[in-house]
Formats: sequence, C-alpha cells, structure tokens
Amino acid sequence: MDIGPAQVRRITSSAPKTRGGRTPALSLAQVEAFEAFFSTDLGEGALSFTATDPFDCAEATFRFVGSYEVSRVGRYYSITAELEILP
Repeated sequence: MDIGPAQVRRITSSAPKTRGGRTPALSLAQVEAFEAFFSTDLGEGALSFTATDPFDCAEATFRFVGSYEVSRVGRYYSITAELEILP
C-alpha cells in the first residue's frame, strides 16, 4: 500500500554544517588574488579546499555554497560568502 509519507533516509552519517561570513578589509590586489583562487584553483567554486575553521581553529575541508559577493567599504573591499564544511 502507498499510504502515508514517503520514507526518507540520510545519505551521510552527519548533517552538513555551514559557515557564513565576511572577510576583514581587503585591498584590490587581495580581492583579485581571491577571485583568481576561486576561478582557477576551485573551478568557479565547484571544488573543495582545506583551511582552518575560524570557530574552532581545526583544519577542515570546505566548499562554497553558491557564489560570493564583493562589496566596497570606503577604499577597501569585503567578500561575503557561505561555506559548507564537508564530512
């Protein structure tokens, strides 16, 4: 019988964790370096990377959720993005 809600099974053993945030003030050269890293090294955000998690100072593997946003703050710039911590 097909009555009731569908069964749902989790794909992995842990729920995804995300980190959203904004960089401190960056120069134009630093923004250009980040954009080159995002484009070339991460394949426009399709690939993951390893970095230190600023919340617990542990090394983790991250990937971008969507893209990022660059905004101007006076004569400096700031980048806002959301990252997912991979299991």
